[in-house]
Amino acid sequence: MLMTRPSLSLAIHAIVLAIVLALALAAFARPSHAGTQEPMGQPGAACRPVLGSHAASFATRGDIQNLGAGPDAVVCPVGLAAAPAPGGALEVSVTVESTGDARTTCTLHSLGSSGQLIAAFSRTTFSATPTALTFNVPSAYLGAAGSAYLACTLPPGAAVIGYHAGEAEGGAGAADAIDVRREGSAP
Repeated sequence: MLMTRPSLSLAIHAIVLAIVLALALAAFARPSHAGTQEPMGQPGAACRPVLGSHAASFATRGDIQNLGAGPDAVVCPVGLAAAPAPGGALEVSVTVESTGDARTTCTLHSLGSSGQLIAAFSRTTFSATPTALTFNVPSAYLGAAGSAYLACTLPPGAAVIGYHAGEAEGGAGAADAIDVRREGSAP
């Protein structure tokens, strides 16, 4: 069955939301690390293709690499063991390796407790060497009981090597991401 663009977009959103919600529930089973600066590290292999039917286009050997002929997207759950204190900030850093002059873009999505998008922040690199894309998100942009995930578009040969999340040093003053919230969402 051929899917139209709107239904494909809804299907992708539903898949991502299901993954994020399942991982958010799993995060509640872990002990809290409140008040610590220690990042929660994940290998790139924790990321999954946005479309399950594209799984054969990726290789995982600790990282996740696009072996396909065109750009493809992966989602990476971001574990929020404890939200930063009010006025603080969450730092998320993802290490990617692009291919020459091809663009690799990652977007951090912050979701509220009912799955609504609160904010999205994007970073791009063209570097063929491992590069950290860092997001500093003020606590006001994180849902109290919400979740977050990274979505990265990888050109052929590019990879997500790993990522981590933790309380940002320097608090909210370190925030420098572009706010693309939906109208009517909380600041």
